[in-house]
Amino acid sequence: MKTTTILLTTVALLTAVGLPHGAEPPTMKMTTEIPPGIITPHTIETRLGDLSFFDGVPDAATVEKAYNFLDFQNAYQAFMGGMKIASMDAIRKGLLEFGPPNTTAVLFEDLMDSKALFLTANTTSVYMMA
Repeated sequence: MKTTTILLTTVALLTAVGLPHGAEPPTMKMTTEIPPGIITPHTIETRLGDLSFFDGVPDAATVEKAYNFLDFQNAYQAFMGGMKIASMDAIRKGLLEFGPPNTTAVLFEDLMDSKALFLTANTTSVYMMA
């Protein structure tokens, strides 16, 4: 029993040690060359910074950068989506100041300019709202 435990521990340690960092794996009889174009590089320069990988697996710092980027993108999309809702709500409230709902139509005789307090208006459309 004790010999089996020592043997298993030795095998586990040798497996964990593996190849030294940067060492090439041994070439076997059936080794297939992997085209360089499909190998994941160890580092990639991006606008997020350098992303590092080991055997195609991102390290902890790379994972953190990726999740931070996704969090920022989701927050940005939520803000931009909310802008449309806020604009429509403000238009609805503004129309109610001109008369009762479903019976009032407002026509802008001039094009919008920088003095118009609309969130999403453009300067090339004539606006009519009901």
